[in-house]
Amino acid sequence: MHDALAANHKVHVHSHRPGLPKHFTPFDPSLVYDLALINHGACLVDLRGARIDTRIFTSHGIIPAEEWPRLGADAYVAVSELVASHMPWRSTIIRNPIDTQRFDDHAPVHDVVRRAVFLSNRQGRARPIIEEACRLAGVELTIIGRETAVSDPETAINQADLVFGIGRSALEGLACGRRVIAFDHLGCKGLVTRPNIDWMRRDSFAGYVDSWWPDPEELARMIRTAEPLSLRDLIVRDHSPEAVADAFLQLADQIPRMRRLRARAVRRGPRVLSSSRIPALLADLRHGRLDRVLHEVTGPPRAPYSPGLEPSPQPRSG
Repeated sequence: MHDALAANHKVHVHSHRPGLPKHFTPFDPSLVYDLALINHGACLVDLRGARIDTRIFTSHGIIPAEEWPRLGADAYVAVSELVASHMPWRSTIIRNPIDTQRFDDHAPVHDVVRRAVFLSNRQGRARPIIEEACRLAGVELTIIGRETAVSDPETAINQADLVFGIGRSALEGLACGRRVIAFDHLGCKGLVTRPNIDWMRRDSFAGYVDSWWPDPEELARMIRTAEPLSLRDLIVRDHSPEAVADAFLQLADQIPRMRRLRARAVRRGPRVLSSSRIPALLADLRHGRLDRVLHEVTGPPRAPYSPGLEPSPQPRSG
């Protein structure tokens, strides 16, 4: 997304850790900035005293601790409904960006699935099920991840008719116009379709909320009956770097004055207000969990409590 923003803005980059890539212009504390898009709690704390008009904090997940929201930002973004459900205050959903120029539809897909690729660094018990299902369906399978990781997964995706994966892997497969079955170490959510993609994206296709474990025969049937389908237009609309950059800029223009004043008061207050314990305390107070409040005061930090998303009655795909 850096390049999308840099097309019309001067973009500087701050990192909590040393080793910023040379092609980035480093943050200059002597300058005044219009907007900061902040991805980790430590960076939000680093920039407490910086001269920045608007700060937007983005949470990409529930773990690790760097993703937990902290007080002091003017607005908060979650990349999915699942992440938003774990934030103790209001957030806006802006989806993860995907390089839609790199991940593009460069080859046609067959009417019947002949080749599939499983993109995963975790795999777990999903791998033997996928391997056996592809064998039963007469499908050539390529596995990319861990010891078989590659620097150009878009090549393997465009050689396949079907992609198995979750999260970014699923999005990259969809951006390339492939069929996608959301399946990995957390279980299977089924075949991604135009009617169910919004439901799939609630937990980034990952199965945190709704998933099941098909047997190889069931998965083989899903593979055999999966018709060619391109959802690239939806990925470009919601996940292209340009679309995501525009969403952040629009959000920055819509932040109410009172919210900005509250955030400024936090930044000018004691540093403890930016502690990762605060969001967990607020979430527990909101849900009346006084025992957990006591734990926050006396015990080690932990992820903010939330009831999370309720399972959906969405039927299985395939």
